[in-house]
Amino acid sequence: MENLAAFIAGSLIFITYMFFLLRMIYKQHKIQEKSDTRIIHISKEKLKNEKIAS
Repeated sequence: MENLAAFIAGSLIFITYMFFLLRMIYKQHKIQEKSDTRIIHISKEKLKNEKIAS
């Protein structure tokens, strides 16, 4: 019974940790995506036009 309680407590801690870690990574990615001017966003229409022209 003690092993089960320790497993459940450990699992909850791990799941909570992973949730907040992934949430932080997602938020930082969005912030970096907005502020990074080196990234060139190409629209789908422009890509289609280039494929047709070639």
